[in-house]
Amino acid sequence: MVHNERSTVEGRVVATRRKRRRRSWITAPDVAERIGLDVRAVRELLEAGEFPGAFRRGTGAGIGKHWRIPRADVDSYLERRARAVQERRDRDAHEARAAVIRRKPGER
Repeated sequence: MVHNERSTVEGRVVATRRKRRRRSWITAPDVAERIGLDVRAVRELLEAGEFPGAFRRGTGAGIGKHWRIPRADVDSYLERRARAVQERRDRDAHEARAAVIRRKPGER
């Protein structure tokens, strides 16, 4: 009976590890929802290499059809995108200030 209990516990540990591994990867539709893009746009980002740890998975006729993307890659992409937006805002604000300074007196 002790053997059965041990097998059950070991089975639960293995199942938990599998779940954790599965949760560390998400699909293209999940990424699309998370970053607010169309699935087609996410697939284009995947093809362009924006998510370096991503890989294709599938079986039978759909070999390579389904993408698996590491959550960490998605987080990194969102950080890069936020940084790029902030840099663009900073650059636009700087250019606007420079335009005001360059104006001749009496110009609006």
